[in-house]
Amino acid sequence: MNYPTTKHLINRKEQRKKIESLLAQQRKGIPFAALEFFGIGGLGKSRTLEIAKQECRDKNLPFAVVDFLVTDIQNAQHPDLDILLRICDNLDRITDFTQGRLFTASLLRNGKDHGVTENKSIVTDQNSLAEFRGYLADALQGQPFILMLDSMEHCPDELFDWFGRELLFPLMQAQKVAPIMVFLAGRGPRVAESRWPVTMKTTTESLRLDPLEFEHTREQINALLDGSGYSEAARDIYSLSNGH
Repeated sequence: MNYPTTKHLINRKEQRKKIESLLAQQRKGIPFAALEFFGIGGLGKSRTLEIAKQECRDKNLPFAVVDFLVTDIQNAQHPDLDILLRICDNLDRITDFTQGRLFTASLLRNGKDHGVTENKSIVTDQNSLAEFRGYLADALQGQPFILMLDSMEHCPDELFDWFGRELLFPLMQAQKVAPIMVFLAGRGPRVAESRWPVTMKTTTESLRLDPLEFEHTREQINALLDGSGYSEAARDIYSLSNGH
């Protein structure tokens, strides 16, 4: 096994506390904060993001979700436009983001004019991004901008760097939206290894989720009611559950 293991079960209560703590920072005047969960597949990273989504719903906080595992084929050649569209789709359900949606639709039409190429390309220029950020600030009306980024292992480095440096950082500097809060989930840590500005990296916390050791998994199975009946199948259960 070539990845770290642990004797401790993943602590969902502790994860919830981390999420609640981050969301509470909206009242502390911190311009940017992020919480990153990473580990091998099957440990519940996406499930953790569901906790964050529910906390936002309970607190009536607007949020947007970008799942990099799901690719919009229509906009696959210009992934930056796809991200803007996903933000529009999510915010439109919570607040009036009509202007932002219309503007993004025009960008999509212009993006198609670039033609289809073999390589995916980022086509949104700084002026267009600035205009989009203006519509975003108007729609949020002083509320925080909360993003859930899932399946980060499917996000290319160039796109991830663009996301932080060109979209989020100028928004943070303008202080028209405060704060910006980002929850990330993926196979490995992305922010520390990215080209995001240092000020964003220093307010990002990364939490690694590790699977259980095999022997501890077998102990958990044997501790079940009549768990001894599953003892011989412990290896198969471990393989299917990734140690959790």
